[in-house]
Amino acid sequence: MGLPAGQETLAAAERLLEQEGVVEVELPSAEQLVSEPPIEPLGRSGPYQSGVAYASSVLQSVRRLPDEVAVRVVVNGESFDEGTNAEAETAFRDYCRFRAEDAWRQAATVRQTGARQLWPALALAAVAAAVAAVCGYLGESVDGKAAEALLLVIAGIGVIAAWIIIWVPTEELLFGWRAPGHVAEVFDRLSRAKLEFVRRRTPDWLEVTRRGTG
Repeated sequence: MGLPAGQETLAAAERLLEQEGVVEVELPSAEQLVSEPPIEPLGRSGPYQSGVAYASSVLQSVRRLPDEVAVRVVVNGESFDEGTNAEAETAFRDYCRFRAEDAWRQAATVRQTGARQLWPALALAAVAAAVAAVCGYLGESVDGKAAEALLLVIAGIGVIAAWIIIWVPTEELLFGWRAPGHVAEVFDRLSRAKLEFVRRRTPDWLEVTRRGTG
């Protein structure tokens, strides 16, 4: 059984990116490179997503980002206009720079929050671990099964509490920032990508017009 159509499309886009460093985006017009599709009556988006949304989703899906990326924008021949393409490219780069800076700020905030919370968490974890150790020691030496069981339960809770207290800021410091950091890298690549506008080939168009910009 083959992959669903959406997954096949994504797999093909990933192969093109890995082999040639190119993301190909098909749009009704260059204006949709950044602008979102119209909203339908039931609140759903239109039949396509913006070009930058599609390109970023392809880059985020690959395991390793290429050092350089090219974006090939395939536009309907009837709406192919050099002036509109130039404006779309400027809007595309501005949008990608904004998203990259915003994602970097999110990543930095997560790391700073983790670092700020780490020392108080270490202190609380040490207290919880000390309570667990004392209760564990008393549980082994106290008379009575009920008291022993209660102290050992408290000791176990103390160990779990110490682990949770220390894990939350550690996770933010070491791992939590990586997701927004990856998004920032994706949009940084796109902001510096080479854009190529291509007229969709139809029976009415005998030549393909290309415009490459660095």
